[in-house]
Amino acid sequence: MKKFIITIVLLAAICSAYAQTIAWKELTSLPDGYYLGDAVSLNNEIYFVAGRTEVTKVPLFYKFNPKKNEWIKLADIPEATFNIALAAVNRKIYAIGGDLFQNTNREYDPQIDT
Repeated sequence: MKKFIITIVLLAAICSAYAQTIAWKELTSLPDGYYLGDAVSLNNEIYFVAGRTEVTKVPLFYKFNPKKNEWIKLADIPEATFNIALAAVNRKIYAIGGDLFQNTNREYDPQIDT
C-alpha cells in the first residue's frame, strides 16, 4: 500500500511539472467596435474588413501586425458591406459577396494598398 501511495504522489508530481497553463494574451484593440466583418491571414499579418458599427455599415479595412502589436488603417473597400468572405491567394486578398447576397468579387493587393 505504501508503494502504491508513493507511486501516485510521484505520478502527480511528474504530471504537474509537465502541465501547461493556457492563457489568452490581450493585444491592441481595433480603433472602434465592429461586427459582421471578416478576417484573413497573409504574410504573417491579419487583414480585417470591418463590416458594421452599431449605427451603419462601413467600408473600413485594417491590417494587424502581431510583432508590433498594432492596427494599421488601409485603403477602404470600394463599397461598405458586411457578411463578406475573405480569402488569401497568391499574395492577394479576395473579398467575396456581402450583405443581401451581392454577387461581387473584389481583389486587394497589399503591395500597393489597392
